[in-house]
Amino acid sequence: MALRDRVARGASLPALLLGLGLLPSTGMAAEAPVVLADANTVSELLVTGKSPLITASSLSPAGAHIERRAIEEMPTGLRVEEIVKRLPGVTSGGGPGEDKDVRILGLDKEFSRTTVNGLSVPDGGEKRELTLDRLPSLFVGSVDLQRAKTADQEADGIAGRIDIKTRNIPSHRMIDVLAGYGRADKDGAESETVGIVAGGPLSSRWGAQGAVSWSRLPSIKDKRTEKGGVVTQVETERKPADATDVLGDFQYTVGDTLLRVQPAYYRVEESKDKTVAKFTAAGAANGSEPETEDKIKETTSLSLSGKTRRDTPSWLNDQVELDARVAFARNTEDKDKVKNVYSAAGVEQTAKRATETEAKEDQSVQFDMNARFGDADDGHVPRVGLLVRERDRSKNKAATTGGVVSTAAKDTYDLNERLLAAYVLDEVHVNSAWTVTPGLRVETMRLESKSGAGDIGNSTDTEVLPSVATKFEWTPNLVISGGLARAINRPKFDELAPFETVTSSKVTLGNPDLEPARAWSLDVDARYSRGPWTMSVGGFYRDIEGVIETITVGQRPYGATTIPVEQTVNVGDGWTQGLIVEQRLDLGFTGAPVLKGISVTANGTWTRSALHPANGATRRFKEQPPFYGNLIFNWGNTPTGTAVSVALTHTSRLTNEENGDRRASEVMTDVQLSQRLRSNLKLVISGENLGGTERVTRKTSGETTYESGARIWRVSLVGRF
Repeated sequence: MALRDRVARGASLPALLLGLGLLPSTGMAAEAPVVLADANTVSELLVTGKSPLITASSLSPAGAHIERRAIEEMPTGLRVEEIVKRLPGVTSGGGPGEDKDVRILGLDKEFSRTTVNGLSVPDGGEKRELTLDRLPSLFVGSVDLQRAKTADQEADGIAGRIDIKTRNIPSHRMIDVLAGYGRADKDGAESETVGIVAGGPLSSRWGAQGAVSWSRLPSIKDKRTEKGGVVTQVETERKPADATDVLGDFQYTVGDTLLRVQPAYYRVEESKDKTVAKFTAAGAANGSEPETEDKIKETTSLSLSGKTRRDTPSWLNDQVELDARVAFARNTEDKDKVKNVYSAAGVEQTAKRATETEAKEDQSVQFDMNARFGDADDGHVPRVGLLVRERDRSKNKAATTGGVVSTAAKDTYDLNERLLAAYVLDEVHVNSAWTVTPGLRVETMRLESKSGAGDIGNSTDTEVLPSVATKFEWTPNLVISGGLARAINRPKFDELAPFETVTSSKVTLGNPDLEPARAWSLDVDARYSRGPWTMSVGGFYRDIEGVIETITVGQRPYGATTIPVEQTVNVGDGWTQGLIVEQRLDLGFTGAPVLKGISVTANGTWTRSALHPANGATRRFKEQPPFYGNLIFNWGNTPTGTAVSVALTHTSRLTNEENGDRRASEVMTDVQLSQRLRSNLKLVISGENLGGTERVTRKTSGETTYESGARIWRVSLVGRF
């Protein structure tokens, strides 16, 4: 069956999934539950007009945290990227308005990691990233930015880690519903969503929650290339996507023991149509390249976890808290692509017709556990933990050009990774205000790789990763925290296969012996809060060694001459440092009637960096902006239930020091108007990219490109029952 036909058939999936029984009956009598209540969910839809409060991370010595209640009060699109990009220290990658790639500290996405409920969810990208368009914002309970690492956290991801927590089961029976419709200002593309989250206690011991969401996501790009004031190329891309998402959460408690089962299913179906039209210097048509691409991505996961407390001998602080989890996750990605080339006369150049089919599969099985002994009253809290994960990933790509097979050796591989990690740390309470947490983590990764040609590669890497974190409550209003840790960045998947590609100009080799890039990471945050004002100032530094680059490692005979041999190896070194500032101010403290209900949140990140590659040409890290930040204005009238929020996201101009291209600064504007209709129903009008931001890049070749997305307006009804 053709992939495009499969995409069409998938549209009926939401109705099918509603029959899974994930939604608890609302007719049962509620009993007081012993479940993990979501403290950020309230029985009424509050309209406060206050700026979203981004607090210190509870999972990291330096970072940020945003709760569900704050998420509901700021301009939030249909997917989780609209939440993540508001965090201090975080910017996003992709075209204007896309925002699907997380970039912590402004570094490329290969240096950041994203987890869901603490689990690494496999995705299709070669850089080990999880694209943020995979999860609906409706399902999100909180988001944590973890910049500084402690021994209980995976070391992978030099810049940091985003952990997305799905919504916990509420302490009382509750149903949230969402229905929205919108349109883009280009082609009348539609944006639609329907979703429901229902859950609560089923008895004194049982709790459950289910969620189903379906969204149609318009993705529109237009790109124009000019040289000397003459348009030389115009690209149009339309990539609507249908996303179907299902989430379950079942909990059982007895005494001090909690058991939890969390299944999840995410599906995105994309159909892309792209056309590149070319023009001569005189403005005449000079050929075109239409392209179609259909893609289906499906992710299934299941987590089984448990937590209990047990009494222990006094020398072990009298009590131990045990956590254990077994998790499975599987992602598949199927793609069909066809590209045609037409001459200026409109005749197809069949020798240049390109086809591509690709299938990726990535699955992992994980077991992790940790033990925590005692509590703060004992003066120190030792913790130990273990993680075992096996991951299998395969890629099979078949490509043709003009009917001739053009598949490269790099396009097909099988990888097996086995990770074993253990840690020990001790949370030492020096006094009631000062905590120091030294720790040590050891990770061993065993890799088995196989290229499409059948070549085998094996390697083993062991990392010893010390860390120390501290938190000092200088005063009740001022908290200083930070950490120093050893971190790593594991290689891209497609660099690890033992492939060999030979052309008339060079030989390219894979490298199964690649080691991770390594870094010392230092992060410090100071947060002051008093009344209506909160301010945080943070600094970061990364000293990175063994940056992975592709260089010439030798020469090989080719006919009567020789050609270079290129391979990806650990040869570069570099550093990055910066300052992160965030503040929030409620202007109502002035007592001025005109300022009542107005509050402002702002954050900004300043960065510097230097990469010393093998060729010696020192430059900044790729596409790291010198400055980026957010400014959010909120106004609200609680008695009338009216609130307005305006969010601006700014990225400074930047220069690609590798090729000299310069990109102009950008400002994205999103707005949200909320009006309470009843205590449990509100109307939300939202607008995305209202300024129609255009990305302008001036190249050293003399060309200038102008790339833009679409403005989107959406009207939604949000209910809580």
